[in-house]
Amino acid sequence: SYHFKMSRGLPCFVAFLCCCHGFSAVLEEPPPAFVTESEMTRVRNNVKRADLKLWSSDNTIKLLMNGDNFMARLHEILSTTKKGDFIYLTCWEMNVDVLLKPLAEPSDKNRSAESSLINVLAAAASRGVEIKILYTYGAASWSTAPAQCARVNNACGNGTCILDARHGHYKTGSSHEKIWLVRTGLNLTAFTGSMDVSTARWDTSQHDINDPRWKQQPLDPVRRCPWHGTMYEIVGSVAEDLMKTFVARWNDPVKSGVFTGHVLPHMKLWLQSEEPSFTGYKGNLTVQVVRTFACVAGQGHGRLAPPLYQGFAPHGEFSYAAAWFKTLRMAKDYIYVADQFMWFDEALAAVVEAAEHVNFVIILTNRGLFDINFDSFNKTMPFSSWESAVQYYQYKSVVAAALKRDPSGKLLKKIHMFSLAKEGTDGSEAKDNIYNHEKTLLIDDEIALVGSTGVERAGFTNDAELSLLIHSKEFATEIRKRDWGEFLMLNSSDKALETPQAAFQEWMRQADTEVYRVRHFMPSGDLHFLKIPVAAAMYRFVEPDGRCTDAAHKNQWPNSEDKLQLYGTTVVV
Repeated sequence: SYHFKMSRGLPCFVAFLCCCHGFSAVLEEPPPAFVTESEMTRVRNNVKRADLKLWSSDNTIKLLMNGDNFMARLHEILSTTKKGDFIYLTCWEMNVDVLLKPLAEPSDKNRSAESSLINVLAAAASRGVEIKILYTYGAASWSTAPAQCARVNNACGNGTCILDARHGHYKTGSSHEKIWLVRTGLNLTAFTGSMDVSTARWDTSQHDINDPRWKQQPLDPVRRCPWHGTMYEIVGSVAEDLMKTFVARWNDPVKSGVFTGHVLPHMKLWLQSEEPSFTGYKGNLTVQVVRTFACVAGQGHGRLAPPLYQGFAPHGEFSYAAAWFKTLRMAKDYIYVADQFMWFDEALAAVVEAAEHVNFVIILTNRGLFDINFDSFNKTMPFSSWESAVQYYQYKSVVAAALKRDPSGKLLKKIHMFSLAKEGTDGSEAKDNIYNHEKTLLIDDEIALVGSTGVERAGFTNDAELSLLIHSKEFATEIRKRDWGEFLMLNSSDKALETPQAAFQEWMRQADTEVYRVRHFMPSGDLHFLKIPVAAAMYRFVEPDGRCTDAAHKNQWPNSEDKLQLYGTTVVV
């Protein structure tokens, strides 16, 4: 556990006794960064959030960096399930041939194959474990999801994997949550973060695509580069909040598909805390679950797509956006934000604004560089149009926004954009780029906002998303040291990472050499005027806006002009 915070007025010796005897202190008020009850109600269009706790302080959370650590731990816990246990999953993407625990030696090929997701799930089903999967079904997955779901159903039984189109804009939206829920006996363990079990995701901190374990994984036709992602293992009330979210979505009484599908059979909610033998969770990390559910989904799209979320978020929920804007206005020292696209202008405008009152901002993203590999023809075609469009919107959202706010350029000098490349390469080829897929906001070694939500319009407004807001110096500092340690190829205990300022100097030193992993990145805003409409159409397709625009919802969306509500006070910034 990482965080122990006392409620105001509680004597310190009580905290000492609680720690010595293994009890968790219960906060009377949450940390000031959390979304207040009134703010939460507002971003749900005046509907109180009754399905989840507003926050909880009895949690234990472990950071699992990269696919090797996450998938090995997932393999371990899935393999321990027995009759009467369950495995629930909601995902954006899945490939059942991914090896959760690949072995390097050729003689271990059969043992590696036993660890494939399909084999692990089939073995669990044969033991009598209940398995339920919600696999997002939309424009991005129409060609791949049916075959993957069919294989799971063939191996584990019909009704195990559901193609689920109940999300945001039914054509282009998605359920982007990555949530695993595993019951083992009377214990509930949850996982969430930025990583699906799919192609390209398995990787190590070495990011070596010549690793024989990497080469054993199913290949992706586009993403054939190293991959960085993060997942979090959770025990505590937050795990139960994830469980409630999954069950509520499963039980949404709308057909799972627009043209196909059916209303799913009712799922009973099981919570560890309701067992007679439950004596309390032992963690002490204080966490708030924040989510995105599209308002337009709650309104429906006519006969094809009836209103969604009526039992738990009838007007949608934008609590992730509320947390984003609120925490950025509290920043005083530094801001670190990592995401794959980094192109939602409203979200990044808040980062630019916050840069005025911090020492530095680090933005870690990708250049949009991909290759399509046609193996049978031994040819590679670059995604040049995609790369140009991504960088065009990155430039507008960060560089142009900073220059507009401060034409002198002083503000922009505080904002440093980076991408990742394999050390020793020039990073000009897609295979030499380390694709950053984590979704992380760190502020001042005090606040961490982590999960599935990216800096995208769809993630903030349309897709089903779930993230964790954690106000803890110990937790935020650990993430920074481990995350930056990997990028800077340093042990997390290295003195160069001891303080944010020292670590920032090391970022700059390494990036200036252009031979280490971190590389300075300036997105290009130079797009031919004839290509701008094409880029705009691409952006609208990839990034649907799930906000309602009618008068009844005009105050639902949070923004940087709102008053900053801290518990016990209101501050205008």
